[in-house]
Amino acid sequence: MNFKLFVCFLFALFFVSHKGFAFQQEFDKKAFYKIIENGNVDDIDKEIIAVTNSNIPEKEAYRGTLLMRKAGLVKSAVAKMDNFRSGAIRLERAIRDDKTNVEFRFLRLMIQEHAPKITKYRNKLSDDKEYIKANFSKLEPSVQDIVKDYSKTSTILNPSDF
Repeated sequence: MNFKLFVCFLFALFFVSHKGFAFQQEFDKKAFYKIIENGNVDDIDKEIIAVTNSNIPEKEAYRGTLLMRKAGLVKSAVAKMDNFRSGAIRLERAIRDDKTNVEFRFLRLMIQEHAPKITKYRNKLSDDKEYIKANFSKLEPSVQDIVKDYSKTSTILNPSDF
């Protein structure tokens, strides 16, 4: 191996190990919430890839939420249940591992509020509501705005809660 090729190889190795893989993307939280609100299956699939390729610590909670949202859009009953279960496992694990994360509770509240009763995924609505209200100030300002906007159409949260 000649010296120039060796130097290029070392540079590439250094770049990958210190900067992450070239396919990693910045995570756009605003886009994530917009897709949760009104994205289609293709949008959700693209966002799952973006979240997976990001280096954010919250990726499992976001992926879980996206999978559960996708469950409401796919046609097959089997795909609905598979996506919902897989997503619920991811989100619940993220909440278990980071019990103080207010945003995770908000994600769960959004999903619970719209989950069909057959999923039996509605039993923490009031706990999550109270936790979000009590810890609202701990959310980053952009997420606070998202929660306030969501509360305008929610049957669980109200704008007066904040």
